[in-house]
Amino acid sequence: MSNDPFNINVNSDALRENGELLRQASEKLAMENQLNVDSKKANIESLEVLKKIEMNTEYLKNIVDLLSVSNEHQKELNDLVQDILNIAKSPDEKEAQSRYRSVMKKIGDFSVITSSALNIAKLSSLAITVLQFFMQSH
Repeated sequence: MSNDPFNINVNSDALRENGELLRQASEKLAMENQLNVDSKKANIESLEVLKKIEMNTEYLKNIVDLLSVSNEHQKELNDLVQDILNIAKSPDEKEAQSRYRSVMKKIGDFSVITSSALNIAKLSSLAITVLQFFMQSH
């Protein structure tokens, strides 16, 4: 009688078993999808962290270049670099932008007393980089 296709007990047991297998497969698929989503999120977050690290360290070369060159305006360069780095210490975005504008004015004033366009370009680039880094991290 177990081979009888019209036997309700046999068919309902098979349906329950198939339903359970389908539910387990759906749960497994949902877990795999969630792991895939989590993995993609982790990759994106890792890339964002790497970009921030790159931005954070990119300007260090300019600082070293500026501070290692001995010239008649070394004190002014040192003061400008310190002012630029102080942008990152701002308590909020408004203050960071205010400090940035102040630094850019000082760089403009400094350009009048120096003939090094490269130093002016490096200082300006450094100020922009520090401000962008601050804005992205706040």
